[in-house]
Amino acid sequence: MQTASHPTSPTGRPLPYPWHTESSWWLKNKRYFAYMVRELTAVFAALWVILFLVQIPLMSAGPENLPVYLKWLRDWMLGGWWPLFSVVALFMVVYHAITWFVLMGTVMWIRVGKRPIPAPLIVTAMFLAWLGISIVIGFFIATPIVGS
Repeated sequence: MQTASHPTSPTGRPLPYPWHTESSWWLKNKRYFAYMVRELTAVFAALWVILFLVQIPLMSAGPENLPVYLKWLRDWMLGGWWPLFSVVALFMVVYHAITWFVLMGTVMWIRVGKRPIPAPLIVTAMFLAWLGISIVIGFFIATPIVGS
């Protein structure tokens, strides 16, 4: 049976959907642009983490591998591009986190009794938790006594 809404080929199989979207579709709407930038931020975060994960086998190889590790450290981490990349990655990850927390006000639906918690309250609670955790981590990083 052939319907007008979905044409079929002579063999009776449905024809593929003709996709006619331009590759610049995300540039035409500011919300789509923000969505694509948010997706791009994950790439920067992943690259930053991968570079640190590469260090683990180099550091765990022991003292005999120290010259190789120091060369890798000098070539990759102490070069002029690493601090710049780290700053860019930091801004990207902060943008990613902010947009994620704002999104949670829409996605999370928590009910207390018969009434749902308002979205702004959920978003505010997430930002306050982020601030609190950042202060605790900052305290441990900034206090040399804790590390010794």
